[in-house]
Amino acid sequence: MLIWFLQNAAAQDRKSGQLREFNPPASPPAEKLTAIAGVRLIDGRGGAPVEDAVVVIRGDRIVEAGKVPVPTAPNSYPGRACR
Repeated sequence: MLIWFLQNAAAQDRKSGQLREFNPPASPPAEKLTAIAGVRLIDGRGGAPVEDAVVVIRGDRIVEAGKVPVPTAPNSYPGRACR
């Protein structure tokens, strides 16, 4: 079964060599604003972590991250709620 999956999950054109999802979830509306506050933000390039940071997501994109004000969004979550 795993072998079949790996053979058939590749992109249709087979040129990219990347796997694709058979049933991708629907993207959220572009105007949906979500904020996750009070988290430890790890810099993937080796910088120091940012404590008590905020991550702001609009639609399916991160638009702000770091020591930014928490927006008044209907979808605001404390970081502890995401564990």
